[in-house]
Amino acid sequence: MKSVIFSVFLLLHFYMLPFILADKNMCYTCGAVNSETCEHKEEECPEGSECMTISEEFVSLGQTCRSISKRCALNLPCNRTFWGNAGLDVLVKVSQQCCKGPQCNSGFFQIPDIPTQAKGILCPFCYAFNSTEGCTAIGSTICLGEDDQCIRFRGAMKLPCGGEFSFSAQGCSSKMFCEYGYSELIGLKITKQLENKCYVPTASPPSINLPES
Repeated sequence: MKSVIFSVFLLLHFYMLPFILADKNMCYTCGAVNSETCEHKEEECPEGSECMTISEEFVSLGQTCRSISKRCALNLPCNRTFWGNAGLDVLVKVSQQCCKGPQCNSGFFQIPDIPTQAKGILCPFCYAFNSTEGCTAIGSTICLGEDDQCIRFRGAMKLPCGGEFSFSAQGCSSKMFCEYGYSELIGLKITKQLENKCYVPTASPPSINLPES
């Protein structure tokens, strides 16, 4: 009798195993700097997590570096695009896209289109590599988003394409970047912060469009 019960238990366990495994929240995880792809593996995520793909693009004086990361997303901002720029020569964009379902973050590097028509405030802009002494604004740039802020930065950063530099800049930053800082960067690394200030100026933006990138 006991052997019959044990056999029935094994059959039920074998039958239910696919449903038990299906209930687990499995996501792809990986990361690569200066690459649009990464070799991912499966990881079981905490309950309540979604799957996330982070895509990052950094443009510096005509050179573009792209990095990617896939991970579990628990209590992280999802389906958001962050950006910051010092004019059109230095620009960083980060996209955090989430999805629900087993291994749903199997997609490729993707930066959603950000508006090329300026909508935000007017900010002074400048940049200086190999300097933490600040830089003098050489003009004004109109920010891309309606909730952008001006930013002033001095410190050091490690570029995803290679090299580490002291850096000073003024320009625009999306509200999300100002709120979350640089913790969501994956390829571009801020190694030192001497100044990192977001602020809203009193000047009204002119009615102009940024040139197409």
